[in-house]
Amino acid sequence: MNISDTPRYTLKQHTRLIIAFFGALALLSMYQYIVLYAMGVLDAILSISFFLAIVHHLGYASIAGLICVPLFNFLENWRSRMGFKAVAGILLGLLIVETFLVGYYILTLSPLGYDIESFSFINMATEMSTSWHTLIFTILALGLIIWMFRRIYLLTKKHYHHIAKMYPFTIILFSVFVATLFLDGKPINQNKTQYLTINLFEKARKNSQSARGKEEFENKEIVWINSVFSGKNCDKAYLTAKDLAYDKEYDKSLLLSRYILSEVPDHIDTKILMGRINAWNGDYNKSISILKGCIKTNPDYIDAYSALLDVYYWSDRNEDAKELLEIIGRTGIPIKEIEDKIARARLQYAQKASKSAQRDTNKTEAQIVSAEQ
Repeated sequence: MNISDTPRYTLKQHTRLIIAFFGALALLSMYQYIVLYAMGVLDAILSISFFLAIVHHLGYASIAGLICVPLFNFLENWRSRMGFKAVAGILLGLLIVETFLVGYYILTLSPLGYDIESFSFINMATEMSTSWHTLIFTILALGLIIWMFRRIYLLTKKHYHHIAKMYPFTIILFSVFVATLFLDGKPINQNKTQYLTINLFEKARKNSQSARGKEEFENKEIVWINSVFSGKNCDKAYLTAKDLAYDKEYDKSLLLSRYILSEVPDHIDTKILMGRINAWNGDYNKSISILKGCIKTNPDYIDAYSALLDVYYWSDRNEDAKELLEIIGRTGIPIKEIEDKIARARLQYAQKASKSAQRDTNKTEAQIVSAEQ
């Protein structure tokens, strides 16, 4: 029981702490994206991935606030402002941990806990100590984050009348946290402390399920992939890869396509896209190999034939196109969608055949004239 004459703090002060905590996390996320953009890892700072990071921080702040409410009330009832000091200390501790985890992520481009077998805080300290400039910037960022935490808390005092109306804020916090559970985040836009905790539990439960047979990517590549694709819907990722290809960002489109196929090896549209991109890059042999594979595994998929007809046309391979037309005729698949390409292939073959015949005629005539002389 609180026997002190000092008035106890209420949930209004607790709410101000949580708002300040969230604001500091948002600033930390901005720091991460600015540095990664400056390093050339990301294409943009204010991207969808960044706003997803803000939402994940909101969920993290919400669950932290919910967990701390009982402790706050218990200690405030025991001694005035004890609960406030305890919760403020916990939140500052979480900010310190999060700042160093972000610093580690920026340095290695891989979050701590990603590889459960090599997980160790000692490894984190060792990695951080190998790059003094990263360590210094992380410490400076930490100082700014702590200052911002205090500053935001003080600023909320000016809006006390709004804070006073936020007693049901705990319900709002719970709702926000539950909502963020349905967002599938990636390491780049997840709260690093939350990611580490979840990964430790999940990977321990699954006994480190092996990902053997899947293509491996560099940390820098994974960071970029996560910045443009944050979900599990590979059809959406395919649309992003297609947009990149149409914008002539071929290398990035191929990288994202490789990632999609590492997750869904039979994603036929992605394979066809890779075939087209290789053709646009001038690698016709690789393109043809990919597209023939698509036809072999999906003989009834007209888009594969369409893409291969294009590649044969671009590479001036008329005999191959003629053979493909015969294959299309034998399969009996509907050809309405590619009638124009079939007509184009036949016309090109006829023109080439005519030119070849003309050359043969000219050659024969030249030989006759030479013999007469």
